[in-house]
Amino acid sequence: MSNNYFRFKQFTVWQEKTAMKVGTDGVLLGVLAHCASTPKRVLDIGTGTGLVALIVAQRFTEALVDAVEIDAQASVQATENVAASPFADRINVINTDICAFRPPTKYDLIVCNPPYFVNSLLNPDPQRAQARHTIALTFSQLACSAAKLLNPSGEFAVVLPADMLGEFVKCCLSEDLHMVSQVSIKTTPRKPSKRVVAHFSFDKNKKTEVETLVIESSPMVYTPEFDNLIHDFYLDRQ
Repeated sequence: MSNNYFRFKQFTVWQEKTAMKVGTDGVLLGVLAHCASTPKRVLDIGTGTGLVALIVAQRFTEALVDAVEIDAQASVQATENVAASPFADRINVINTDICAFRPPTKYDLIVCNPPYFVNSLLNPDPQRAQARHTIALTFSQLACSAAKLLNPSGEFAVVLPADMLGEFVKCCLSEDLHMVSQVSIKTTPRKPSKRVVAHFSFDKNKKTEVETLVIESSPMVYTPEFDNLIHDFYLDRQ
């Protein structure tokens, strides 16, 4: 059974009310997301527990973060986590469907750890099914929403299974969003990449930067690259 909370250096994420628990995917997105200049306004689509919004708020100390969540229980959980954090005055949790979200201004950076199961058997728990499967938010709908809400010079970052990237790139291209960077994630040096953090922008002339990040050099031993990324967040990093 998962713990009811996950404690980071500057905040704690309670997760008993949400279908999707704290995981490496969200942490990777939070620590790797960026844009060309320091973002002033950030949007987290499908915030869940609020994990990614909290990481981004810690990293970008002047950013205002809107964290949108369609599930009512998860929205309450994220609101509680944000309220107990040092960043409560800079994160706004909004319980709504991203496709119906109409903010007054656009965003410098948009992040999303999206549902990605397309053809797999639906989980019998409706909350978990919504969080994990593309039934409430398809790739096309996500790309469309990001394109509408992104500043002309902004960037849109997602974390996905590596074998889903091609499909997602096609959806983004239909909205004139072009992949500008790709970080392939490997748990160990010899294993194939299972996850990718990709950034998209409206700049069609920028060459895509491709990198690989290995999490562990050997079992339970983080690589220096990954350790540097999570040093300011994980309690066990000195």
